[in-house]
Amino acid sequence: MSSKEVAAFIQRVWPRLNSADVYTRLLDSPKTLDAAAPLLTVEERSALRRPQPGRTAWTVADLVCLDELEWLLNGSGNRRSYAHIVVDEAQDLTPMQARALSRRCRSGSMTILGDLAQAAGPHEYHSWRELVGLLTEGSAWTVEVLQTGFRLPPEVADFVEPLARAAAPRVPVARSVRPAREQTVHVQPVDSPEHLIEAVVGRVAETTSARDERSTAVIAPADERLQYLLRAELGKIDSSSVPVLELHEAKGIEFDHVVVVEPAAIVGDIRSGMRGLYVALMRCTQSLSVVHHAALPAPLGGDETPELPPAAAPLPQETSPTMPPEPTITSLPQTPADFEDFLEAAVAADRRQPIQERLRHRLLAQLWESGEPKDEDAADIIRTGDNGTHLFEVLHTEQPTYSDLREAATRTAEIRFALGRPVDQVFLVCAAVPAEPWAVAAVEGAFGVAVIWWETGAWHGSEADMAVPPPRSA
Repeated sequence: MSSKEVAAFIQRVWPRLNSADVYTRLLDSPKTLDAAAPLLTVEERSALRRPQPGRTAWTVADLVCLDELEWLLNGSGNRRSYAHIVVDEAQDLTPMQARALSRRCRSGSMTILGDLAQAAGPHEYHSWRELVGLLTEGSAWTVEVLQTGFRLPPEVADFVEPLARAAAPRVPVARSVRPAREQTVHVQPVDSPEHLIEAVVGRVAETTSARDERSTAVIAPADERLQYLLRAELGKIDSSSVPVLELHEAKGIEFDHVVVVEPAAIVGDIRSGMRGLYVALMRCTQSLSVVHHAALPAPLGGDETPELPPAAAPLPQETSPTMPPEPTITSLPQTPADFEDFLEAAVAADRRQPIQERLRHRLLAQLWESGEPKDEDAADIIRTGDNGTHLFEVLHTEQPTYSDLREAATRTAEIRFALGRPVDQVFLVCAAVPAEPWAVAAVEGAFGVAVIWWETGAWHGSEADMAVPPPRSA
């Protein structure tokens, strides 16, 4: 048999598929799509089909899907690899986009910048751990939280802070270092929807009257009639160059003066809700005006009660190439049910981390030999045995620092409170001995917890024997 015949046989029984051909066939053939996506609804499958089979240009979303499909079908191929990648607005990356970046950065060296409170993308991350796990594939990472800022006037920062805390309860809010000024925030209610246009035009005329060449923008709800009327009336004054934008058009852009129209309607327009409104209110560098007829959302002083999103992780607005456990929680939900959801979201995020899961399952396997441990939603492991009830908090870094231990100890205090029953001993479980020689003694003395770590095939630490007792005899 010639090599040509062998090649033809292999191609016939084990063909190398072209990702573009497979993707085109999937989207252009209703029968193929129905067979491949039984979990999608009829409406969802219909939305995926292209209006003109074979003729529609690829969108950005299509290109990401093609990249993922090429990887699944044929491996890495000949993609260019980068030594270091910098990503801004990282909170809006989809999981596929994150995996595509990870495949192009085999060194794992990245700088990721983002703000979970401003997340308005199609996929909502409850924790930076969820996103970072996709980018780093289990490699170590560190985080730097932006504590101060200079772009936003301090009066605007104070005005939007309650909204930020409602939209992302665990996100630290940066403090503005700029000097305070008068009349930076202007909130103007109107008595009827018909007066909205007049009030907005008046605010624009006032902010642009100084003729100092500063930029002004109007951010409005996704209401075509309202936007048409605003553009028409603004065109009658000297500020005809003032754009009327929807949220997705204004995101990532800064203007000296911003007029936000009907915040409650903006919240209702978009899936990201409060976070989207937070984005809109953060677009200014000099002054913010809010013009409304409907009641303002509660965090802005109105009567409307917001629907709080699931608990989000503390926010790194700037991160270094390798990213870590999250900063200390700065605020918590206000009801017991919200608090339990808050803890469960954090545990769910942890369980997407390869390092943490390998270590947790190793510990679970050994604990099963000496008694039945419980794997709960709000805690990593709880075990009740002859020595009492033990709570195990598993860290997800390769070599934890004192800061990691301190944050884990703080979290166990919250877990014990949520459990509502006695816990006799708390163990922090590490993949290796902590980095600082003094860290173990310091955290054990300060928080009354015990630290154990896995090394050379065994558990170490002063309370290791209590944490993982020997197997029961047959």
